[in-house]
Amino acid sequence: MNNEFQNIPKVLRLLLPLCKKVDHRDNEKRTPLHVAVLYNQLIYVDILLQSGADISAKSVLHHNVFHYVALSLCSSEDKDKMFDRLINSPKLNPSLLTIKNLEGLTPLSMAIGYGTPHMINTIVSRIDTSLFQNELSMCIDMLAKRSKILPTAILERFLLSYHRPQESATLFHIICHYDNPELLKYILDYTQNRTHNLDKLLKQTDEHGYTPLLTAVYYGHKSMVEILLDCKVEYLHIMTHDKKNILHLIAQRQHEHVFKILNEKLNANDFSILMSPQPLQATPLHEISKTNNVLLCDSILKSYKEDKLQLFKHQNVYGRTIFHEACEYGRLEMIKYLTSDNLIKDEQIKIELLAIGDDEKRTCLHLAAAE
Repeated sequence: MNNEFQNIPKVLRLLLPLCKKVDHRDNEKRTPLHVAVLYNQLIYVDILLQSGADISAKSVLHHNVFHYVALSLCSSEDKDKMFDRLINSPKLNPSLLTIKNLEGLTPLSMAIGYGTPHMINTIVSRIDTSLFQNELSMCIDMLAKRSKILPTAILERFLLSYHRPQESATLFHIICHYDNPELLKYILDYTQNRTHNLDKLLKQTDEHGYTPLLTAVYYGHKSMVEILLDCKVEYLHIMTHDKKNILHLIAQRQHEHVFKILNEKLNANDFSILMSPQPLQATPLHEISKTNNVLLCDSILKSYKEDKLQLFKHQNVYGRTIFHEACEYGRLEMIKYLTSDNLIKDEQIKIELLAIGDDEKRTCLHLAAAE
């Protein structure tokens, strides 16, 4: 055994000559080589490879050694050392760099999400990038999720090769699931410089009827919402398939920080349209009245300059007013607020509102009694 291997634990020096097979699998079908890579045991990796370990082995999740380098919790410097040792191994099968795990992630996608710039650059230089034509969205997803440092050279190469402006809407939806404003601005600028249809792209909805803006609002990504609102696109009033606009989502998710940005950006007419009752549809107040978030409810009502009584009287598809919703969910603080003199001074109006029956002729008192 080479002198460079003498520093390994004595137990390994004892075991290796006795273990004729070095590729035994654990319950996750990981080999000792997989484990050594994951735990950054570089000397052990060298010995296992020298002992005939299968560098192409895959775990039950279809991770290979390059997936495990990315997943290792060691430092970036140590990841690069391990990666270099494996990428330069004479036993390396180049196809390892293009094999997907069960999540559909190749080593490149994993490197973008968990690895280092060196790993990304090396993989890109070693593979035929045409193999990754269908992986752009996955790489963008990993980048948006994990990385705050943009590998702009790699992004430019992939986008120039495979990105089509009409596909930008998909990328925007992916990015807006995460809070990565730098990546969003990069893709926006890239797309805007290559198409005159940015407005149209930002209005496109996903399978649930969400635009990129609605996606960012749903997840409460304030900086992403601010960037999209600054695009000045007339798509604020788009509703999801379950009839929710941007204000419905803010109320449902109780994102006060997002509402503050929206309130600063909207003009009075926009706000009125978003709040206006539509026949048999819930208003944003129906959503917030299901909670005890009196602060957000008060902010929404103060921003609405039209007749508030029509909002209080409005019934959704089940015939319920906001008072029904608060009583149904037992929201005591919200009920106190909605019936306060600060909100409704006329006692008779309060009585009339609370006496409205839903589709089953149940008043607020019925629902409160059931609760």
